[in-house]
Amino acid sequence: MLKLLKLVTLHCPQFTNLFEIGFKSSYNKGYFYSALYHKIADATITRVASTDSTKLIYSIMQNADRSYNTGIELVFSQELVKWFSFNINVNAYQNTINQFTVVNKYPTTNI
Repeated sequence: MLKLLKLVTLHCPQFTNLFEIGFKSSYNKGYFYSALYHKIADATITRVASTDSTKLIYSIMQNADRSYNTGIELVFSQELVKWFSFNINVNAYQNTINQFTVVNKYPTTNI
């Protein structure tokens, strides 16, 4: 006997506000760019995992609460000769999702 399961998930839209400030300095055949950024997202869509009595792990997409992403980006670019240039990119950030609770109804109701 073949059983087909249909998963229907309803998601709210995720709204994002991003603030960024950057600086670029060009010089002979190269440049340096730096930026600071802060992103705020409401109803963040994220992956939530749950298990049932069989110990299978179910992974579904779910709206979470508000999330924040703050970071810095650095880019250094230089042309050494006409046929060779290089870039060095660095990005450091912190991502935080506020605590939230969800009632997972797939495959069985659990919290």
